[in-house]
Amino acid sequence: MRLRQLSANPSDPQNVKEAATLLVDAQAKKIEIDPMEVRKIGSTFLEATQTNPKNWTPALRFLTYCSFLNASAAPAVPDATLVPYDVEFSFIARPGVKPGGIGFLSSRDSVPINEAAKIERIGSRKQGGFPESKIGPRYLIMVVEGEHADVSHFEIALDNMLLRNAIIRNARFSYQGGPLILTNVYFVDCFFDVERVEQGQKFAKTLLASVATNFQAEVATKSQPSALFVFHSNPSTHI
Repeated sequence: MRLRQLSANPSDPQNVKEAATLLVDAQAKKIEIDPMEVRKIGSTFLEATQTNPKNWTPALRFLTYCSFLNASAAPAVPDATLVPYDVEFSFIARPGVKPGGIGFLSSRDSVPINEAAKIERIGSRKQGGFPESKIGPRYLIMVVEGEHADVSHFEIALDNMLLRNAIIRNARFSYQGGPLILTNVYFVDCFFDVERVEQGQKFAKTLLASVATNFQAEVATKSQPSALFVFHSNPSTHI
C-alpha cells in the first residue's frame, strides 16, 4: 500500500528513496510483494526518471527486488549436474580482491544444439560450450559463490555478452548500453548497476516486464571502461 502511495508522485526524490528502502527491507525479511504490483510500480518510477535523472539509481532497486521474486518463478531444474564450462567475463573488482568462484550446472534434458543453453561473449564461438555435440542442455545455471549480490566484491559486465536459456543466481551485473543478447534468461537474487543511456533504460524496462528476460542491443552506445579485466571461469569450481 505504501509503494502505491509513493508511486502517485514518482518524480519526488524522497518518494523514490523511500520506495527503494522499503524494497531493501522487504528483501532482507524475505517478504514477497505481489510481483505484478511491483513491476507496475517499478515501471512508473523508472519512467519518471525522464524528468528527474537523479532518481535513476534508487529506482533500479526495483530490478533487484524483482530478481529476488524470481526465485520462486524461475524454471525448476531438478537433478541439475555440475559441468565444466569455460567462459570469458569482463568484470570490475575492488583492488587486491580476487573474484569468488563461479559454478555452472546443466539440466539433464537435452535439445538440438541450435536451441541449447549458452553463456558466452558475442561472437566468441558458434555452438556455446558444447561444440562437438548435436544436442545440448535445455538450461544452464550459473551460480556465483560468496557474498550477497548487492555487496559482492566483483561486478560482471553484461556488455558484449550472449545468454540463452540461462538461470543466473547471486551475481552482480553492470550494463553500460553495449551489445547484448538475452534470450529466455532468468536473473535470480541478482543486483544491477545500469547506466542511464538509451539501451540501459530499455534494458531496465525489459527486466521489469516479465520473469524471463528477452533483450537485444546490437549497437554499442559507449565503449567499455579501461578498468575491465577478462575472467575465465574455473571448470573445477564446486558449488
